[in-house]
Amino acid sequence: MLSEAAEKRLKASLIQTLQEAVEALEEALKKDDWGRIYAVGHSLKGNSGAHYFGLDRVRSVGEMLEKVSGVKETSTMKESQARSLGQARSSGEARSSEEAQALTEEALGALKEILRTFISPTDGSKV
Repeated sequence: MLSEAAEKRLKASLIQTLQEAVEALEEALKKDDWGRIYAVGHSLKGNSGAHYFGLDRVRSVGEMLEKVSGVKETSTMKESQARSLGQARSSGEARSSEEAQALTEEALGALKEILRTFISPTDGSKV
């Protein structure tokens, strides 16, 4: 069990981490940077502050981001290879790519919701 002061510091750090993750995901989506999306997901998956406060959903979001970034990267690589060979992208790859984008946006929304419920509107904190 942490002291009250240590718990408060951990909570502040977690809030900052989640806010930075939201910003990083928004920027990565704009740039189609699936490597960055994977890195954010990996970081969230192992966040000890989220675990301490019982925010298992943060880990789930991280796992989903890791998985979908791999789907998108694979689809993008296949598309690039197909173009270099003069082949059209298959509808299955398009679906995977579109699904990866949609799932990443869903994960971003989930993080924003976690932040809204974790931060109290009156004093800026909540546990």
